[in-house]
Amino acid sequence: MTDIGLSSPILIDDSPSRPQINQTFTASSIENMLKRKDNRKEFKVIENNQKKSSTAWATFGFPARLIENGTYERIHGLASCFQCKSTYTFHSDGSGSTKHLLRHVCSKSTPSSEHYHEGPLEKLFKSKKTTSVTLNSKDSTKVKDDLTKWICTSIRPFNIIEDPASTTPTTKEKKSKIIIKSSSDDTSSEDETKTPSPSTYIELNTSLSELTSKASELLDIITTSKQLVKYIKQAGLNKSIQDGGGVVLKQATIVRWLSLSNLLESIDLSYENLRLVLSKSTNSKQAFKLIKINVDGLKDLICLLSVFKDVCILVQTGTRPSLHMAYIAMNKLERHLSGTDADENGESITIDDRHEGD
Repeated sequence: MTDIGLSSPILIDDSPSRPQINQTFTASSIENMLKRKDNRKEFKVIENNQKKSSTAWATFGFPARLIENGTYERIHGLASCFQCKSTYTFHSDGSGSTKHLLRHVCSKSTPSSEHYHEGPLEKLFKSKKTTSVTLNSKDSTKVKDDLTKWICTSIRPFNIIEDPASTTPTTKEKKSKIIIKSSSDDTSSEDETKTPSPSTYIELNTSLSELTSKASELLDIITTSKQLVKYIKQAGLNKSIQDGGGVVLKQATIVRWLSLSNLLESIDLSYENLRLVLSKSTNSKQAFKLIKINVDGLKDLICLLSVFKDVCILVQTGTRPSLHMAYIAMNKLERHLSGTDADENGESITIDDRHEGD
């Protein structure tokens, strides 16, 4: 079938009882006439009695017009659905195709329809009747008890990340001994009193007030930067920054933590432009926030996050296998955090690793 649209004109004879007059019909006009409800039944869909192999003819036929003696004459160049009367152009001279007819979804098709044809996909996705299951009181109580036990045993403190299966009596006993030893108060000397290991104590008990001044400053830089970028976007000042030669400030999202790196980089690249725009702003509070940002601390944060960003791109980009890249990524991060990825002059030391190629 050639898809030439639903409005292609088709010429048919107007009336056999009068001199032959050519009248132009379109697929849409034929469809409207087929849907018209009257006693005349001037138009209807007749079956395709020719040799056919396509399953489309179980749903489609040819539109026809009533002529003398109660017989119908086919309107050539069209095919119509038996149920919804949707009409499409179709040429039966060998140049047509039924692909367009097969894509048709009949709005009035029902399983009990005379011309309904159920294909393999319909059988596969056909919804099955389900019956409700009623439990007796004993089984209902057992299900409730099992659900309660399951929920209660899955509730764990947020800082415990071990698998539940790893909690065995042996590990519980070891943990109990460690807790008893760490909380021992047998001697009165403060120097001899055993306390939890520093790493465990810092992880579980450190609060913001106990951070060093440098760490607090870096957290303030992150918070202030986020507030500034949010204000710039809400006030629509990114265009002014771009006009001044800066780059668009980017917001950080919760889902992608590496977007924080993009946020800090955009502020660093547009720092002077941002200061100029904020100096003209009526909101002097935002200009004061920019002054609070330590530029050196900002660059340190960007440097810290840059390797994390590179590692994630290295592992996640592309469709190639990347499991082996985990070892390379761990080495990169270890060298970066220990400071061994740069020489005495602060220049980066490049590792020639052939596994890192594209």
